[in-house]
Amino acid sequence: MSEVIRFEVRLNLKQKLNSILEKLGYKKNLSFKEIFKEDISKKVVTHYWSTLIKEKNLSLFTVQTSNKDVLRSVYKNYPKIKPNRAIYLTGLFILAKDGNGMRELRSILDKKADTRTWFRITKDLKEFSSKVSKNLVRDWVRQIEVELQNYKALKIKDYDNQF
Repeated sequence: MSEVIRFEVRLNLKQKLNSILEKLGYKKNLSFKEIFKEDISKKVVTHYWSTLIKEKNLSLFTVQTSNKDVLRSVYKNYPKIKPNRAIYLTGLFILAKDGNGMRELRSILDKKADTRTWFRITKDLKEFSSKVSKNLVRDWVRQIEVELQNYKALKIKDYDNQF
């Protein structure tokens, strides 16, 4: 039985559409016909997968590791790091994966920290997570990325016997 994930990008405003098109190397104000080309939609979906899902949720996509393995990974990626900073990064990574993730962590920290502090913390987590997650992502994340590269349309007739 095949599984299907639906990932949809909605660009409702012309300004947003033009902004994304420029960011991806296309000219602004494309015609309706030009916008619905496969290469453009593939780049837009891949861009949003990378920026909104993968980059912001790196620690959620990693395989389960012990807390001490996370600490070992800190030392592996930052050989000259001091122990208190290593423990901070380890704890941050673990807290970001726990419960409701970053949203819950932010709601707890917002009571004691200002917005600038939160952004420094997320910067630290993003940098560390990208190093740790590189080789430890779950299989289904790789499968999604392979399918985004293949970018084939789902046709129900191809899956009639499976649903």
